[in-house]
Amino acid sequence: MVDEIKRTQPRLVRDRESLDYLHQESALAKRELNAYQAYCRMTENSSWLMRSAVWLRDALCKPFGVEQIGGFRNKSAEAPPKVGEKLDFFLVEDISDRRLVLTVRDRHLDVMLSLTADPVAEGGTLVGETTSVVTHNFFGRLYMVPVAPAHHVIVRRDMKKLAA
Repeated sequence: MVDEIKRTQPRLVRDRESLDYLHQESALAKRELNAYQAYCRMTENSSWLMRSAVWLRDALCKPFGVEQIGGFRNKSAEAPPKVGEKLDFFLVEDISDRRLVLTVRDRHLDVMLSLTADPVAEGGTLVGETTSVVTHNFFGRLYMVPVAPAHHVIVRRDMKKLAA
């Protein structure tokens, strides 16, 4: 079933060989979702642990000129943003039913989150999440030391929300 569908290709912040971090996860949602609806479902109702981690990240990074993210805000799955607008702390670079591409770019690193949503014959959606990062300096590399393993845990948990 899942192997037979034509998968939407995720975008990467740069070519694969020049990435400093790449993480991909996927989950089969039991209902039909577009890419933006999947993002809303993944980021709704952040746990106290996630809110605490974002608060700590913002507090530690503020002296280094890193944009404060403040966390994920409740948003309407029926009112998607447009290209060039902000979605939480990301810039929307591309949005369609099958793909949502979000970025954060600063002097320390460039991050791209590419979310894909491919319908399956049984009425569900195969959702894929690809995060790619290029670091620009020592602080960017240092930042990714705790973020990389935390990101794996967070995305895996978010994917479980979709499969539930």
